[in-house]
Amino acid sequence: MEYAVTTLATNGLSLASNITYQLLQSTYQTLKSFATKNHYQINEVVEEYDLYTRLELIESLVHEISTKEVKFQDTTQKIIKKINEVLEQIQGILKQIQEKIDRHNQKYLASYRTLNYDASILQLKKQIQLMNQRYQMFLDVLM
Repeated sequence: MEYAVTTLATNGLSLASNITYQLLQSTYQTLKSFATKNHYQINEVVEEYDLYTRLELIESLVHEISTKEVKFQDTTQKIIKKINEVLEQIQGILKQIQEKIDRHNQKYLASYRTLNYDASILQLKKQIQLMNQRYQMFLDVLM
């Protein structure tokens, strides 16, 4: 990621939008897989924070500013970088949860056992809140 950050500073917003787009698509696909597998706790968090909509709005906004001249380009790049960092954390937490679920499902009598990933759900909520704060900063800079 350090390479991407350095490159981001030199190549402008189009690279930032590509990184963000890839992270958003990956996160969106992971969330869709949870939805189809009926993971109640994760789906509840997604609904509570309206995560699909937030991800779509971030994607749309980053795409739009990457094609236009931005008044505070350095600040915008820094905020996009910070949003990318949060998206990476969210993606990492989702992957950890998926790995826990996969390991759980391979255990003997898995259907009779309870899977506990409450700590991961709390981490996920914190990262989503942080993403929302950074998104709001992003909007404030652009206004």
